[in-house]
Amino acid sequence: MTEIYVAPLSYRVTIIPEACLEGSCPAGPYNDLHHWTLEVQRMARGDWRVTDRFQVLMRDGTWGYPSPPDNPDHPDGEPTEARRRKWRALYAYGSVDEALEAAREAAPGVTINGLRATEVLARHLARHGENGT
Repeated sequence: MTEIYVAPLSYRVTIIPEACLEGSCPAGPYNDLHHWTLEVQRMARGDWRVTDRFQVLMRDGTWGYPSPPDNPDHPDGEPTEARRRKWRALYAYGSVDEALEAAREAAPGVTINGLRATEVLARHLARHGENGT
């Protein structure tokens, strides 16, 4: 019989309560709470990255828009393997625990249209209470 393997490929990291993300709390105008969520993703070589769907969290805690290291038409003309090493040094986390820790630290500061995740959560709780009522 063929053996089946199961492995986690991504994790969601946010300060927004799970019930609100799943749609089971009366969040009213907060249908877009998922935007204040980060994703920790496993990459092909076994490294992990933290993304907000548009940017990637660099290892120094800042956000960047990385150019794919495997792009053969990369404007710097550098060999692909050298770009890959640079990319990994800037954006790749060596373990899921390291990536999750970086995402946990960054989650409260996720900002969209000038609103931080902490502000959105405070507004939601003020309107709907701790249990979403």
